[in-house]
Amino acid sequence: PPDPALWRKTDAEDHLSLIALARRAEVAARARDPAALRLLWEVAQVPDFRKILSDTHIGLLARLYGHLSGPGGRLPADWVAGQVARIDRMDGDIDTLTGRIAHIRSWTYISHRGDWLDDAAHWQERALAIEDRLSDALHERLTQRFVDRRTAVLVRRMDEDEKLIGAVRENGEVLVEGEHVGRLDGFRFLPDASAEGEDARAILTAARRSLRDEILRRVAALEGAPDRTFGLRGDGRITWRGAVIARLAPGEGLLSPGIAPRMTPGAGELLEPGLRDRIRARLARWIEGHLARAFRPLRALGALDLGGGVRGLAYQLDETLGSLPRVRVAEQVRALGPAERRALAAAGLRIGLHAVYLPALLKPEALRLRRLLWSVHHEFDDPPAAPLDGTVSTPLDSTLPESFFATVGCIALGGRAIRVDRAEKLAEEARRLAGQGPFVATPLLAATVDCEAESLGPVLRALGFRRASEQGIETYTPVRRRRSSRKGSRPGKRGGAAAPPAHVRKNGADSEIEQGPEIKKGPEIKKGGDAKKSGATKRAPRPSRAAPDPNSPFAVLRELKFDR
Repeated sequence: PPDPALWRKTDAEDHLSLIALARRAEVAARARDPAALRLLWEVAQVPDFRKILSDTHIGLLARLYGHLSGPGGRLPADWVAGQVARIDRMDGDIDTLTGRIAHIRSWTYISHRGDWLDDAAHWQERALAIEDRLSDALHERLTQRFVDRRTAVLVRRMDEDEKLIGAVRENGEVLVEGEHVGRLDGFRFLPDASAEGEDARAILTAARRSLRDEILRRVAALEGAPDRTFGLRGDGRITWRGAVIARLAPGEGLLSPGIAPRMTPGAGELLEPGLRDRIRARLARWIEGHLARAFRPLRALGALDLGGGVRGLAYQLDETLGSLPRVRVAEQVRALGPAERRALAAAGLRIGLHAVYLPALLKPEALRLRRLLWSVHHEFDDPPAAPLDGTVSTPLDSTLPESFFATVGCIALGGRAIRVDRAEKLAEEARRLAGQGPFVATPLLAATVDCEAESLGPVLRALGFRRASEQGIETYTPVRRRRSSRKGSRPGKRGGAAAPPAHVRKNGADSEIEQGPEIKKGPEIKKGGDAKKSGATKRAPRPSRAAPDPNSPFAVLRELKFDR
């Protein structure tokens, strides 16, 4: 009305229930005539004694209307019995019992509608009996709560608005006013498991008030604690004096993770934002030093002052924590001079034919830490499996990105993730065998990378060897390199491109295999004809040489030869 003295009143509960029911399609479809609409309004008047107008109550009203607007026009006795039986329970805390009493009172109201039930008197008696039993159980819980000595003491002291006296024993047990209330685990308060409802709330309130000074003291002690009192678990949790106080979180990079202090769930949180910041700052300093010690070889590599090429190589290794496929840094490696290679070797870097890596960071403890840091940065709750703890290869998981395998010290070859040092060892052994002619993928050779001989074929082909067959036996030979001739050189001369053998040229499938290591052979002697007339001199065959030691100071010369 336009009269300013008149105000619209607040919507009543039955009106709100009617609006909520009308929004349901199944209800609106039935309320199409005056009688059905009048019935809907009567159902909407069933009270919700909890006074919260929850979806549970609206759902009950919708089911009531569905039965009453049906052919029978009555509530089915078996359905009513099931609904009432669910409420007829005396277990639970004070809040649970209070909610059940509100439910049964709604059914008491329904039972007094004689036109809705066939035997209304029976349901009235049963609803009243259940409400009486629930009221007795609630009275018992309330009596127990207020008679409980611990709760009574705490409530009285808090009502007096006096400072509560709290203490923490060496085992973490918390006492407030001499009463056991729970345990302090690091900075997290764990209330007594026997406390429920009002008792639990009283304990949490008392703990927050009495432990304030203890928490301040612990934060100060943590800030001054030596590094040896901290620890990092395999799941990324950080401990202090054996208690979990934080966990690693995604940060700016793999070697700069964030810190997330451990919080108490619910209303028992004791750490204020300022205290959490102090904890985070101390743990960040510790984790920085811990990772610097664990990745000292990587830090030493980054400290080399040898020009942009070395810095670029060190930067990419830093992103994968110490190893990556050589193909990703082929240009940087090719640009390295002899002095730079010697400095990198002295810093512990190994430049193999297929990978560039720091052997010191392939030890089990370092690999576990590398996997953990990758999982934290990419928010993997369960770190993916990787070759660890003595296993040097696993079947390749195609769902994981390439960065994962490089970060955990592996290279993907032939459907397997292989630790880079073992991949290099396999390639070296295969080259040695190929120098003596076609070789077989034996179980002994497969043991180099912890796989079956039947699974070694794809790995060898990925390393640059082609499959052949001699007298029904599957053998492998190297794929000959195709080198572009240098300026001024001619095919067939020293430095020119070596033509692939006929069995490679004719087999289209094998000709597409990635170029692998070339096994050089001695000069060929033409058969027939006069050697003197052709100007050819017959040379004695060269003696076979043992495979070079990869850790020899002259290993860098071998790298230079292959780079040509």
